Amino acid sequence: MSMQSTVARRSIRSLLCVVTLAAAASAWAADGSHVSPKQVADAKERFALAQQIVARLAPDAERLGLAPTWRQATLTLLLTSGRAKLAMIAKSGGSYEQVIAQANDRTAAVTKDLGDTDFDLTFVPFTPCRYIDTRNVGGKISGIRTFDLANTGASYGGSAGCNPKALAFAASEDEIGAIAFNIAYVDTSAGAPGFLTVRPAGSTQLTAMLNWYVAAAGAQDSNSAVSSLNQAGPDEIEILSSGGVHVIVDLLGAFVTPFATALDCVTAANPPGGTTTGDVAAGASAIFTASCPTGYQISGGGCTYFTTAQQSPLATDNKVVMNRSHRRFDTVSQTFTNDWVCHWTNNDVQTWRVQVRAMCCRTPGR
Repeated sequence: MSMQSTVARRSIRSLLCVVTLAAAASAWAADGSHVSPKQVADAKERFALAQQIVARLAPDAERLGLAPTWRQATLTLLLTSGRAKLAMIAKSGGSYEQVIAQANDRTAAVTKDLGDTDFDLTFVPFTPCRYIDTRNVGGKISGIRTFDLANTGASYGGSAGCNPKALAFAASEDEIGAIAFNIAYVDTSAGAPGFLTVRPAGSTQLTAMLNWYVAAAGAQDSNSAVSSLNQAGPDEIEILSSGGVHVIVDLLGAFVTPFATALDCVTAANPPGGTTTGDVAAGASAIFTASCPTGYQISGGGCTYFTTAQQSPLATDNKVVMNRSHRRFDTVSQTFTNDWVCHWTNNDVQTWRVQVRAMCCRTPGR
C-alpha cells in the first residue's frame, strides 16, 4: 500500500499531531551523548506548530490542485526552519504560496540565538523511506513490538537504505532525540474497534495515533507523527497495537543533538593579488573596499602594501600611510555594511601596491 494513496483518499482534514514523551524513557547525559527532556519538548512544539500551519493551508492546496504529497513536503520544509522563523510564518497567516516563499527564504531577518546544546534539536529531513512493513517481516502486531534504530529498514520489512543513523548524520542512535514519520495500518480483520501508537520503548503512555472501528481486510488509514526515543536501552521505539494489524512506517526525518562546528571563513581581497589595479603612485592616495560574499558575515579586516614585484616592505619602507582601516558605515541606512575599507597615502618617491582584506565567516551549524 502506498501512503500517498492513503492520504489521497482522505479529505483535507488536518493531520493529527501526536508527540509521545515519556520521562521514564529519557535518560540523558550532560555531555550531549543523550538527548535531554527539554530538547524533546522543543521538538514537540516545533512539530505541532508545523502541523498547524499545514492544516491551515489545506484549503489553499485544494484550490491549487496540489498532489497529495504536498502535506509531507510542506511539513518537512517547515521543520527545517528554526523556532523563531516557524513562529513568524505561523503568525503571518499567509497563503500557501507565501508560506513556501517564507520557508525557502534563507535571508529573512529573524532573531535567532546560536544553538543551545542543552535545549535545541536540529531537524534533519530525510527523503521519505520505508522503515517498517510487517507484511514483509514479522507479521501483524498485536500488543507491543520494539525496534532498534541501530538497524536499517531491512530488519523490519523496509528498505536497507532506510538507515536512521546514516540519514541523520548521527554517530549513534543516542544522538537522535525524536523521529518524524508516517504510520499506517492495514487489515483490521482480526477485530474492531482498535488503536495503535508509537512510543519510546518501555513507555506506558497510551495516546492513540490511529484508531479503527471496522473489522475488514481492506481497512487502512495513516497519520503523521513524531515520537521521542528511549535512550536507556537497546531498543528506541515500540509500537503498541490493541489488535492484530499490519503496520507500515515511513521515516520523514529526525531531530538530532547539535554539536559545535568550526567557523567557515574565507578572505575577500581587493584588488586581487598580482594585478596593477592597486598600484598607488608617489604622492597619490587611494581607497579600496573588500566585500564579503553572500552568506558570509564580516568579522574583521586589514590593510597591506607591497612592492610592484609583490615583495613585502622592509622595516625602513615606512612612507605609505594607512589613514583609515574600518568596516564601512552606510550613512543613509545608518547601518554597518558587509565590507572593509582602507585609505592609503603614498608619501614615498616610488609606486607601491596596496590591498584591502576582509575576513568573512559563517557558522555551518550541525
